[in-house]
Amino acid sequence: MKLYAETAPRRARQLAGDLLVLAWTAAWVLAGRGLYLLVEKLAAPGRAVERAGTAFATDAGEIQQKVARIPVVGGELRDPFGRLGGVGRVLAEAGMTQQQVVHELALWLGVLVAAVPVVALLVVWLPGRVAWAREAGAASPDPFGGELAPPRTPLRATRALGRTRVSGGRVAARPGRGRPAAGTRRRRRRPAAAAWRACAGRDVRRAGAIRRGR
Repeated sequence: MKLYAETAPRRARQLAGDLLVLAWTAAWVLAGRGLYLLVEKLAAPGRAVERAGTAFATDAGEIQQKVARIPVVGGELRDPFGRLGGVGRVLAEAGMTQQQVVHELALWLGVLVAAVPVVALLVVWLPGRVAWAREAGAASPDPFGGELAPPRTPLRATRALGRTRVSGGRVAARPGRGRPAAGTRRRRRRPAAAAWRACAGRDVRRAGAIRRGR
């Protein structure tokens, strides 16, 4: 599989397209992060309520302990202050719940803002990019011989043989398609490998590869 063409113009277009995709992705990720931080600020009131409730519960507990030491009436005064401490704890829990809700909201909003545009672009851009890379890899010249090998020739190169078939190392007309002219028969009586190379040349150029002949 090849990622970029060997020809300079097409390689430049591919690099520019990939950089645009990266820039698009980075921009929306930063936008999602900015939205997350913005919504996260809404948790400030919850933190204030949590601190106030915790402080109130702590103060009520201290007063409860001091009142309990008062002779005769200490036991009766202890219960009301205990209930006040419970109110403080309820306020603290409400503040924590509000912070948790805001955090989850900020997280999901940030993920949606960042993911939806990026995924939409990848759905449109990535299949064509992968298909080109596979086709270009299949159309690449043989690294050992500098020529195109028949097993790696793209499907369009096979179809480009058209009305020909390979038989006994030579190219002959397919049966049922009419008798070719004498000149055509002579042109088709060349080695099968040469026929493959000639038919696949267009696919190599279309894939942006540079054919390296011997």
